Parts: sequence; C-alpha cells; structure tokens
Amino acid sequence: MRALVARGVDALPLSRSAAGRAGGSRSGTPRAPGLILGFGAHAEPALREAARTLAAVVSEAIGAGERR
Repeated sequence: MRALVARGVDALPLSRSAAGRAGGSRSGTPRAPGLILGFGAHAEPALREAARTLAAVVSEAIGAGERR
C-alpha cells in the first residue's frame, strides 16, 4: 500500500474496512491481506497507468520476498 501511494496510486488496506481486530477475525482465523482500489471516478488512461504501477509494485514485492 505504501509503495502504491508513494507512486501516486491511492490505495487503502482492506483491514480498514473489516470488522474485528487487526490481524485476525473474531473467530481467530487470520485475515488475508488485501487492498481496496477505487476506479469509478477516473478516466481510462489513468486507470491503465495505475494498473501498470500496481503490476510493477507487486512484481517488486514478489522479487523482494524471493531474495529473503
């Protein structure tokens, strides 16, 4: 999320919209991480650029995870 915001793509963590405690549900089952991305108020060229940025950030995050 921070990497996307730093590159101009507004994103919110899914945990901000989930009920219960951060890091897990009331049942004790951990929540999967996620992002909330809005698209209704943007023109198609901006959405295409945001999608490219999202793909780059995810690719970088995957690569960083492999190096650990």
